Amino acid sequence: MKITLFSTTDGPAGAGLGALRLHRAFRALGQESILAVWNKTSFDEDVVSVAGPEAWSRVWQIAQRCQVYLLNRRYRQKVFFDYDSLAAPWSKIKRCGQGADVVQFGWINGLLN
Repeated sequence: MKITLFSTTDGPAGAGLGALRLHRAFRALGQESILAVWNKTSFDEDVVSVAGPEAWSRVWQIAQRCQVYLLNRRYRQKVFFDYDSLAAPWSKIKRCGQGADVVQFGWINGLLN
């Protein structure tokens, strides 16, 4: 069975660590598992970064945070979790999930819109 998990990060704590533990548990059971993340912090070879080069991903994250901050100031009631136009490139997301039998989404704020 092929399993693809999506999470904004793979640690060091919180939902990212939970996604990494789930990914490792699937691997230990002999399943084909891929963890696709925006911000890769582990050295696990089966964790795939969908952000691109590290320098570019930092610029992208800063731009996204500025955009969300400005929108929150203007539309405070509507925007906090609803607006992520600067998400990871769809082509990379699609490539990671292609052919998967199971797709699991964890904390994906900033990764997917």
